[in-house]
Amino acid sequence: MKSSVLSAAVLAAALAAPPSAHAASYGDAVLAQNPLTYLQMEETSGTVAQDASLNDRDGTYANAVLGANGAFIGAGRAITLGQSASVAAGVGPTSASVELWVNPARLRKNEQQGFVAHGNPAGDGWSLGIGAKRKLVFITRGKAITSRITVPANSWTMLAVTWDAAKVRFYLNGGSTTKEV
Repeated sequence: MKSSVLSAAVLAAALAAPPSAHAASYGDAVLAQNPLTYLQMEETSGTVAQDASLNDRDGTYANAVLGANGAFIGAGRAITLGQSASVAAGVGPTSASVELWVNPARLRKNEQQGFVAHGNPAGDGWSLGIGAKRKLVFITRGKAITSRITVPANSWTMLAVTWDAAKVRFYLNGGSTTKEV
């Protein structure tokens, strides 16, 4: 069973990074951006992923292993998600960005892995994951937009994606690639 480890997520227009990623003020900086949902994933037990935003959109863990080590020293906790595991939280359709830390397991040839989704990617929803050749893929309106970004296996990586009607912007550890929709 393949698993991914996720550390703190912001469903800010969907998901984001660890609360102590750069300093104690990181969480404050995220909250200052008024995210739709900010799941820090610091819980060590239970099924509720507490929303740190003012919107009180708590998430729900299903089959997740809580309390894993975060992306780096001082990053807090993380969660491990196997193939049947998930974290779900409701956000409105206005979502237009997602940011999260991932540590995916090595995939076999032609194996793919999803990280996060909202609604139905074939309709007005979207999803983000690893597609063919370990490239980061964003799917919306039934169309797959494949980046040139390879997501490394067994390594903590910060991913961010923003989109509008014309472009999808992929960010790996702060660098960017833009693709036309």
